[in-house]
Amino acid sequence: MAFDLNGFSNGSNSQKGAPTAHTYKTEADAIATVDASAYFDQVALSLLIGDTIFVAASDANSFRVVTATTPNVTVAAITL
Repeated sequence: MAFDLNGFSNGSNSQKGAPTAHTYKTEADAIATVDASAYFDQVALSLLIGDTIFVAASDANSFRVVTATTPNVTVAAITL
């Protein structure tokens, strides 16, 4: 499937330079699909490298970190 803007919620912007936490919910896409490069391109202007996205996908819930915003948005799993 494709990114659904209705599932994306912009986090509050920090004035201290800390990363912003966003959320995204999709019942149509698995976490592997969401991890694909360019999946979040529609909201690229809302994202900065280091921002986090809590993803509620069809098969898993997981935190992702934005690793690039150009030429395409890419994300990676956050491991603790």
